[in-house]
Amino acid sequence: MQRKIRDVLLWTVGSMFAVALATIPDDLDRTDVYEKLYSTQKYHSSLTITHATEIIRRRVAGQYPNATVRRSKRVLDVGCSHGFGVSMLWSKGFHASGMDLSTTAVNLAIRNRKKPEQTVAGDDPCDGHACFKQGSAAAIPWPNASFDAIMTTDVLEHVPEPLLPTVVAEFTRVAVEALFMAISVVAERVKFGNATLHETVRKGSWWKAAFEASNHWRCRHSYPECPAVSHCARHAAEIAWVQCERVT
Repeated sequence: MQRKIRDVLLWTVGSMFAVALATIPDDLDRTDVYEKLYSTQKYHSSLTITHATEIIRRRVAGQYPNATVRRSKRVLDVGCSHGFGVSMLWSKGFHASGMDLSTTAVNLAIRNRKKPEQTVAGDDPCDGHACFKQGSAAAIPWPNASFDAIMTTDVLEHVPEPLLPTVVAEFTRVAVEALFMAISVVAERVKFGNATLHETVRKGSWWKAAFEASNHWRCRHSYPECPAVSHCARHAAEIAWVQCERVT
């Protein structure tokens, strides 16, 4: 049996295809796994920890150096956890929203992150709607072209590999300019019961090729750029930064 997620309109710049019913097979759906981790096992329990600090500072913010560049600077954090990365984006003037597979994580974000007054002109996907939503990277709960960019940090390695083509298609449907991705390339250090959380452990070059295979993105990959003495630097060899720019 397959769990119906929602109708997804397959989309590409300049072309519109038929509506297809997006489904995630039960054996690939990890919603219950991560809901249990957040609700009963104190997964990401510290509200002041995020994997996004350096990629925001050195890539996302660096890509948009001032408020007049790249439209309204709309960024979606896919796999936002308790929302600290989204609050960092807000503090830098971005129109930012977040989503997570776990409802408990989304509720933590809603309770603990207060959206400031924005000074950036343009449409904000948050205005009049929830800034944080529950959803899968394979079925993003926003309409086509809602964001200029998607940011995701230490998330894609958690996605079962058979779902990756659907994830690439969803990122392509929702983001119109850029992708900023930090992806673990090693198995998880901390185990939660018998669950294998890092299900797609691949090198940065593999992730680059996976997104470029859609013919919508031109990507580059590198090790993280981190301060010399930091948690980020100690684990830099375990992370790939993959940054993609829209080409079609």
